This record gives sequence, structure tokens and C-alpha cells, in this order.
Amino acid sequence: MRLPVCVDFDGVIHLSENYRSPDVIEGDPVPGVLGWLEHLQERYEVVVLSTRAESVAGKLAIERWLVAHGPFGGVRATAVKVPALVYVDDRGWRFTGSNFPSPEDVHRALPWHKERDARGRLDVRAAASAVGVLPE
Repeated sequence: MRLPVCVDFDGVIHLSENYRSPDVIEGDPVPGVLGWLEHLQERYEVVVLSTRAESVAGKLAIERWLVAHGPFGGVRATAVKVPALVYVDDRGWRFTGSNFPSPEDVHRALPWHKERDARGRLDVRAAASAVGVLPE
């Protein structure tokens, strides 16, 4: 039995700048993720954790997207947090036993593909450009 690793879909596997609905998935994979997932599933059970999977249509959309982008037919999607060795998420806070996030930490927290400009407004293009991924 392989141990599970949970991976968030939007922002970790899929670039999700143009979110429309749970069952409509447009956009590309995050650079490097397909090879990483393929390597990971050799040793672990990869489980995609996403709020998109709250509906059957969203769950099926994720699973179809995965099959279309690689040998990921055995990867299941769920909206239910399952016990896992690790959770990979672009919006996570690494808790170390006492470092509770302050309200300001929570307010400032952004996924890797977004940043704020000098006025505090979201600047998606600057963050995406820094990693070589420009949204349309």
C-alpha cells in the first residue's frame, strides 16, 4: 500500500488565473508539475484535494484534465481532506507548534503566483513574470 500525498489543484498543479466554474478548467499546468507528479506517483498515492471536487462535475473535470496532461489516470480528486503524509498547497501556512499567523499575516498571505504592488493592490503579472509564466 502506497501512502497518500495530497496536492492542491489550482495554483499547484494548474495555473488558475481564469477561473470560471468548478467544471470548466482552462489553462496550463504549473511549470514542472507534470514531471514532479509522475515521479511522486511512483512511490506515493497522489490525491488531488480541491474545492472544485465538491461537485461530481468538478471532480470529473479535474480527473479528465489530469488524464489529458499525462499518465495520471489513477489519481483521484476529492474535496474531503484525507489523512496524508504531506499536503502541498499554494495557500498553506507552515505551523511549527507556536507560530500562529496574526491577522496581518493572514491578510498579507498570497499564493506564489500573485504579489502586491507598491499600493497594496494585487499584481498577478509581476509575480507570474518572475517565474516565466505570464497570464493572458
